[in-house]
Amino acid sequence: MCFLEILRNISKIFLIVSLAVLVGGVIFLYLPKDLAAEIFDEDGPVETLQVIVYFIGAIVCIVYKILKIWGCGLSASFLLTMLALRELDFQVKFTEISMTRTKFYFSPDISVTAKILGGIVVLSILFVLITFAWRNLSKLINGLRNHEIWSILAINGLIFIVFAMVIDRSLTILTFIGFEDTIKMQLEKSFFEEMAELAIPVLFLAALITYGISFYKIKKAYTWSKT
Repeated sequence: MCFLEILRNISKIFLIVSLAVLVGGVIFLYLPKDLAAEIFDEDGPVETLQVIVYFIGAIVCIVYKILKIWGCGLSASFLLTMLALRELDFQVKFTEISMTRTKFYFSPDISVTAKILGGIVVLSILFVLITFAWRNLSKLINGLRNHEIWSILAINGLIFIVFAMVIDRSLTILTFIGFEDTIKMQLEKSFFEEMAELAIPVLFLAALITYGISFYKIKKAYTWSKT
């Protein structure tokens, strides 16, 4: 029964955010194509907003660490910064192949130094990600059990990462089953993909804010109980 209640809470937020993504995507479908393409272009307003929200979240995490609200604030800040840099295509800024792809490490066009540095970066991210998940998984599960809004928002942020990846691969799937890959389809896919990707940092930032509010409510209640 508890699991069903958790699933229901997660589904509510997911449906609300999915509806917002759908509405946003549909609105942009009716804009002039040149204007819509400019809005969703690389370094366009939507992508810039994604990066800004990620960096705001990273700053909030550092503040939480300093104020002793969240012990994992620094590692969370690092991961959010990495997500922001990914939106800026940092992984392909210095080479044509992404350092997150195995092809990067086997390509003869990539120097050994670049491969070593790329490997160190990727392994560092994986190490921080695994230790962060290990230290926070039980906290997230307890939050879901207690119907904490921050945990529901956070889990939806993770779900939307997968959701955005599915949208990104949607044209490959559609062409495989017989649909023609057209410029119109690519543009329409980018609308929904970018809106889904914008939902990710927004959900994480909302989770951080509600976590901070919850922390101070608990702290205030504890202080009152001591007086």
